[in-house]
Parts: sequence; C-alpha cells; structure tokens
Amino acid sequence: MYAYASDESSVSYYYSLCYVDLSGVETSLATGTAASAVQVFSSLSIIPCALYIPATTLPDLTYRYRVKIFANFDLSGSSITMEYRNSSNSYINTTLAANPAVGPTGSTGFTGDTGPTGNTGYTGDTGPTGFTGDTGSTGFTGDTGSTGFTGDTGSTGPTGLFAAGTFSWVAGNGTQIMSSSEIKSISSAGDWTLHAYSDEAILGSCVVSYKGDYIGNVMGSLNVNPGSFTDYTSLSYAILPFSGGSAVTIYELGVGTNRSATWTNNSVFTILYDGTSISYYVDNQLVPYQSTPTPGTPLYLDIALRGDGTRAYNVHFDRIVLGTTGPTGYTGYTGYTGHTGYIGDTGYTGYTGDTGSTGDTGPTGKTGSQGIPGQSSGLILYLDSVGTTAVDLSGALITVPNTGTQTTIVITNPNTSGASTDVPIGVFTAPPGSTTNTELIGGLWTTNLYTYASDNTSVTYYHSVYYVNLSGVETLISAGNAASAVQVFSTVNIIPYALYVPDSVLPDETYVYRVKLFANFDLSGSSITVQFRNASISHI
Repeated sequence: MYAYASDESSVSYYYSLCYVDLSGVETSLATGTAASAVQVFSSLSIIPCALYIPATTLPDLTYRYRVKIFANFDLSGSSITMEYRNSSNSYINTTLAANPAVGPTGSTGFTGDTGPTGNTGYTGDTGPTGFTGDTGSTGFTGDTGSTGFTGDTGSTGPTGLFAAGTFSWVAGNGTQIMSSSEIKSISSAGDWTLHAYSDEAILGSCVVSYKGDYIGNVMGSLNVNPGSFTDYTSLSYAILPFSGGSAVTIYELGVGTNRSATWTNNSVFTILYDGTSISYYVDNQLVPYQSTPTPGTPLYLDIALRGDGTRAYNVHFDRIVLGTTGPTGYTGYTGYTGHTGYIGDTGYTGYTGDTGSTGDTGPTGKTGSQGIPGQSSGLILYLDSVGTTAVDLSGALITVPNTGTQTTIVITNPNTSGASTDVPIGVFTAPPGSTTNTELIGGLWTTNLYTYASDNTSVTYYHSVYYVNLSGVETLISAGNAASAVQVFSTVNIIPYALYVPDSVLPDETYVYRVKLFANFDLSGSSITVQFRNASISHI
C-alpha cells in the first residue's frame, strides 16, 4: 500500500477479506485486527500488511472478493493518506503458503545464549592386550598404522543477524539514527552535506566497516574533526565507489585518488588504522592505496550521505589491540643415534572400543525478521546512440548491448538566462519487426542512465513511453514529468528513474516501442551528459 501518515508513530492500518454475492451479502474469509496492524510513517512508502487466507471454495462464480481497509489512530487529529494510480499503484500480492501467521515486523531480538555442551560419550571398552613377543635386543619401531577416514564435514549453519554497534551516534545535518548500527538520510540534498558521526574518538588502532542500500550515495570515513563538517571535503580519510563496480575514490579532505577495486551494492567497505597507516578494503580485497595520519591523533567514525532515504547499515567502529610476537625458543641439541636392535615379534592389535554416543544438540536460536520483498524483472532494452551534442532523434532500443567505443549525448540548457524544463535529450525507437506480442503487461519501466551533470543540484531527468507505427505516428502510453524527475550529480553514476506503464494493447505487431528522454535545468549554462556503449551501457 502506497501510504503516509500525519506523524511517525500514531497511525497504523490492517485489512480483512470476504466474498460477496450479487445482493451484497458478505461472508468473511479472514479478518485482520488492530493488534496485527502495521505502522504508517510520515514519508510516502510502500507499507506491506500480510494476512493469512485459509483454503476456501466459493459457492459459485457469481461471488466476488471484497477487501476492507481499516486504520487505527493513537492521537486526535492524526490522519492517513493512501495513494492509487499513476506511479503509486497500491496492490495486493498473493502467495501460496502454509499458515505463516505473519504479524508486524518487530525490532531485531538479541541473539540467544549458546546451548549447553552435550554430555561426553562413554569411552568404549579397551581391547585385550596383545601377546608380548619374545624379548630381543631393542628392535626397530613398527610401522605406524594408517590414519582412519575423516568424517564428513557438518553442514554450515545459517548466517547470524547483524551485530549491534558498540558506539553511540551523533546525528548531523539531515540524518536520522535508526539503530546503533544504522543511519538514514531524511533530506533530498545531493551535494554530500548530510552526515552522522560517533560521539567518541579512538586514539590508536581502530577499524570502521559498513554497507549501504545504494552504496554510490554512501561515503564512509575516519575523520579528525566531524564537528566542523560541511561536506565531503571535511572528511579526513574516506572511500567512495564509482565507475559501475570497478573502481573507488579515496578522499583526503576533498582531494580524490582513483584506484581499481571490484564492488557491488552488497559489498562491505572497511577502513583500518593499524597505528601507523590507514588501509582501505572492499569485501576483504585490499585497495592499492594507503593514508598516513599524524601520530597521536584521535579518529572518529563519520559517514556522509546524499539523496533522500539513503541508508548506511551494519556499521561498526571498534578499537584494535595488536599483540606482540613472543621470542622464538632455542633449538635443543640432537642426541646420538643408538645401535639398531633385532626386530621382536609384533603383538596382536587390540580391538577398537565402541564409539561414544553423540551429545545433545543445543537449542536453535530465534528466527530473524522477514526481509523486504524483492522486485521482479522483465525484458532488458538497451539504449544506443551514435553520440551528439544536440538532441538525438535516431537513437535505438535494442535487446543486445553494443559494446563498441563509448559514445555520449551532451545537452546544454537552451535558455541562456534562466531555467528550462522538458528539454529533449534523445528519441530511442525499437527496430521494425521487434514486436512479437501486441499485449503489454503493466509494470515499472525503469531507465538506468550512465550520466553526470555540470553540477550536483541543478539538473534532473525523466522519460516517457510510446508506441509508433511504420509511418512514425506516435501514441503515448505513459508520460513522466518534471515533478517526478530524478537528480543527476557531477560524478558519473547509474541514475534510475521508474515510470509505471499500464496494461496496453498495440493495434498490431508492426507497431514498435519508443522511449524519449527529457532534462530539466535550474541554471543557465548547466548541462547533462549521457553515456552509451562499452562499459557504460544505459538501459531499461
């Protein structure tokens, strides 16, 4: 449900399901309650509410389903708003399953204590002693018996929940503390002016590690003076991923150095100070760069964010205690080798005792909370252009990416004295014969543009979707607009824009799809650059 409330804590909702005959008489299938209602927040979000529906047979096909939605208010004057249609299509997702009894997601519980160690198995009976051979001169030592087979390795247990952080946060400009190991931006600023930091510094060896839900908008650091933060140029030793997963930039007070490093949006970023130098890691892969802070300087954790709703989570900031290596002991003298005696008779090998019983298994820990639902994906269409500094009217929508030499479209604000909206960037049309089905199932068409702007705040973009006949006559399917456009920044990023496209039927299979890109400029002289081909393949 796309919904928001008048505040963060006083409004919740639930729903019930029934079936109804043609006269309007209802029969209940499942009823939600105020106790199982889910929280609605003050910013617009998709708020899921799960209700188990038992297996049921309707009396006949004239009966229909009916959903009733209810709200709960803890405060007078509080309100709830639910959105429908356009890009805010509230919906119900059904899943076949046994009764999951899903309630509202609570906070993550503490990890349970380790179960007691099982009792040690009984020692098997000792086998009888072999007969003693005739005593001769000291014989050679008999051959060592072969080693028994190693038992199968047990299965790997499930990954535990993220551990809580061991420090306290200070919320800086435009951030909200979600937990001891998570922060979120609550401002749409895109110029790295949002941050949060630890309330205490560590003197000596320490380490920072973190993840981000869109890691290109998260810049972690060890910082000397977070209290004087203005933007990323205030961070002493910071790391930022870029270039589509193949490189990072190390920033020291705004001075950037690029280095190769493979990363994904699920990567763990680590900054480690060993008391002498600072090293940077991506998923335990050492980045080929080191920083050298002034000895004896306390260091704080400081994380900068940009864009509304960006999260940094699983954040840890810990002291490291490095022990010293003890001295190596002296090697003793080698004794003389004695004379070899005659070999005596080998005694019989005793029987192997019974294996002791296995100890009891400790109790299973609590199950973690349910994760956020994923998104489904359909056909990928690649945007292709020969490159130009004007509007490209002959761009292509293709199903196989063009990996040739990179090309760009560069568009500058045509208004030399102020702002401009809805400025065309390019027209991208699928080739004739590419349509194999006239039915278009409704869903999100999300452009992922490799793009950058002349600055961090004045340029946005959006797209619209059409179908077109062989004569070039267009029919609009779904239109984006300047109000829903997304921010483009001064460093190259993959910038997504999602547009809901409704169920549609093309007149026949000679019609093909067309996508148009548009830019909005707040300042005269500002510009946008969109990349195509090679390793920067913009796509839907």
